[in-house]
Amino acid sequence: MELDQMFEFITRIFRRKDNQGIAVDATAAHSPGQQPEVTVATCPHPVSTPEKRDIKRQPAPAWLDAWPRRLLVIDCETTGIHSRDRPITFGAISLDRDNIQISDDGKSTNLQFGICHLIFDPGVKSHPEAEVIHGFDDWTVRHQQSFHEVSAEIIELMESADVIAGDNVKFDIEFLGRAFSDCGLVIPERLTICTMGEYRCRGFSKSARLDVALQHAGLSREGRKHGAAEDAWLALQLLFWLRTPIRPSPPTAAICEPPTNFRQPPERPAGPLPRRKARRRKTKEAGS
Repeated sequence: MELDQMFEFITRIFRRKDNQGIAVDATAAHSPGQQPEVTVATCPHPVSTPEKRDIKRQPAPAWLDAWPRRLLVIDCETTGIHSRDRPITFGAISLDRDNIQISDDGKSTNLQFGICHLIFDPGVKSHPEAEVIHGFDDWTVRHQQSFHEVSAEIIELMESADVIAGDNVKFDIEFLGRAFSDCGLVIPERLTICTMGEYRCRGFSKSARLDVALQHAGLSREGRKHGAAEDAWLALQLLFWLRTPIRPSPPTAAICEPPTNFRQPPERPAGPLPRRKARRRKTKEAGS
């Protein structure tokens, strides 16, 4: 084969484009023994890449727009139901509207929320019926912090909320107000939502007790005792059930944990406990 014919043959081979779009241009001026120049060409069938598009988010449902921006759902277990009685545990679930993630079918949520569960010595002995409900005997609560020691944390939570909700929330706020008053403090004023009142207004049942409403919504407590954080969570789920298409969720193990500040009491002595000292009213320090 003549030299010119051989070069023409090689030129045709290098002109072929591979899948990567790389070709060799051997038509440029050359001299014998000179390497042909390699250039990058455009592939006639390039691999397609996904086109960048703006993802259109589904519009928020109407109920979410009407949901409180910063909601605090509270519950208190108390020593009784009379004016001399005081709260013994406090539970709260804090929920920011921006942290409510709704599923594609619009019937479930992924919530990012805060939990507060505190116990304190109420300064008075619980009525027997109340003790059966909350499960803390007088010996145990005598070794807990006073309400005054945890009051700042509770006030901070309440002040951070736009709306405070609960089942029979008026009851909880009244008892918290008395406990704050004993410390020389004033309970923050906020708009409130009462799930008991809303349930009654819907005409679901003659009884608007939490247990009855929970059963209607397909929810229940983990045990027979009433935990303040658990009841706050259940009130939140009941509010979802009353106002939205969201399916209620049962409480998680973390919600059913004992109060975070619980102190294990020493072994109880034999015989009756000594009488409690009269509760003294504490006032703010000057300038506080």
